[in-house]
This record gives sequence, structure tokens and C-alpha cells, in this order.
Amino acid sequence: MLATYHMTSPSTFYIKEDIWRIAREPVAGRDQPVSPYYVIMHLPQVTEGAGEFALVLPLTPAGTPENPKHNLIAYLAARNDGEHYGELLLYRFPKDILVQGPMQIEARINQDADISPLLTLWGQGGSTVFRGNLLLIPVGDSLIYVQPLYIQATGNSLPELKRVIVATEDNIAMAETFTQALSELIGAEIGAPTPPPPSQPGVPLPIAELAAAIERAFVAAESAARTGNWALYGQHLQELGRLIAELRQLKP
Repeated sequence: MLATYHMTSPSTFYIKEDIWRIAREPVAGRDQPVSPYYVIMHLPQVTEGAGEFALVLPLTPAGTPENPKHNLIAYLAARNDGEHYGELLLYRFPKDILVQGPMQIEARINQDADISPLLTLWGQGGSTVFRGNLLLIPVGDSLIYVQPLYIQATGNSLPELKRVIVATEDNIAMAETFTQALSELIGAEIGAPTPPPPSQPGVPLPIAELAAAIERAFVAAESAARTGNWALYGQHLQELGRLIAELRQLKP
């Protein structure tokens, strides 16, 4: 309904000039609508502090079968915390600025000269490559895309986290950990010193320690999800949201 009834101009509505659709992504060789996914994020112009738990759905122009469009036009966020439970927030992107959507980011991953050969290699010899959700995370005035890559060997029912892909509108990087991928993305080495313990709230972390803490929270959340420990998964997501909010405040 939102794909059509967001239009408020009668003439635009009548000629169906601005119809949207749910963004699409490739799954197992087929394109399908993106399934809504949960993230802890700092909702622009709304959230204060450590961020909040939201269900996110990206939207693109409808286009036509002959001329599909995959650029982001908006994303819908459903709030889940406290008194705001069930509230829907719609964020629109300027029409005069091309903001890449999931299909376009996936295409860049497939065409990347460093990543594509590895995906082909890992998909041979009885192994299967699985791509996790391509998460869209607003950071300041930019968007960061994060996608975990898993490999499942023949005879092993438990996929193994193999790489993490991080992308922006301009750059893309893949490494064994989130910290390493972020280092490649920004072109600066990020170390992994031990951050202050959680018992010291309010102590700001420098970017190197903050990136390392984000990477640990990300890996811990993925590990909890693989074992089905959703309570622990939620705790790690909450910590990840707090760290991302702190990263936004640094504005590196």
C-alpha cells in the first residue's frame, strides 16, 4: 500500500509516476524482495543515545520489466522499543542523488576484481558459499553496507564465517574480520587494543579501539545466532548499537 499511497499529488497518483517497490536482492541465483531485517541503529533525527531496535525495509522505484530500477528511494523503519513500539518512520532519499540499493551493491561485489575470483574458488570442491543479509546502516550523512560471507563444507551442517564485506557508495573491501575490512575501506590501519571494560560507562574510545570493539560485538552476535541463543544475540546487538552510536559521535 505504501508503494502507491505515499503519493500526495492527485496528478502524480493518477498517472502512477512515483510507484515504489520493496528492494530486491539475489538469493541462490534468483532475485527476490528483501526480507525485513532487525538492526540496532541510530534513527536519523529521532534516536538519542545508544540507538534503538528497529525492523528495516529498503525501497526502490518500481521501474518496469524492461527498465528495472534498483537505486534506493526510501527505507521504512519500524520501531520496537518501549513507548515507541509499532511506530513507522519513512526516510526518503533525494531523487536528484543516486543512492545505491542492495542489487547494485551486490553487483559491485560480484564484479570486484579481488572478491569475485575468491567467491568462484570457494564455491568449488563441494563447498557452498552463503551470503548473509546485506545490512544497510546509516552513519552520519552516509550509508555503510555490511555483509557476512559463510562457507559450508560438504558433510558439515554448520556454516563457517569466512569473510566480512564492507562497502560504501564509493569503495568496497573484504577481509577476515570487520576490523580488517574497515581498515581497507578507509585506507588506514586499525589496531585491536583492548578497550576499557563495560564497567566504565561514558569513557570515549579512540577509533582504533572502537572499531575493534565493534568487530568483537559483530562476531559475538553472529556466533550466538548460529547456536540459536537469541537472548545472547540480542545483548550483543544492543552493545553493537551502542558502539555504532559512539562511532557516529566521533565523525572521523
